[in-house]
Amino acid sequence: MCRYATSDRRSKEFSLCFDANCAGFSREKGKALFNDDDTNSEFLNETIQFTNGFNLEVECTREFTNLLTEY
Repeated sequence: MCRYATSDRRSKEFSLCFDANCAGFSREKGKALFNDDDTNSEFLNETIQFTNGFNLEVECTREFTNLLTEY
């Protein structure tokens, strides 16, 4: 399974990072990250949406556990 990660959320820029050496990535087959006109593919947009949601949940969990440790 290939992993995706985003850059530091405090940054104003968004970066989606992936392991290009992962066996699941291929230039010949699979889902494209970009369309022929260099815009994001639907797959890439879905991946960005998923990672943003995941990171939001991580932040919420972190804040919740911080509140728990205060009490």
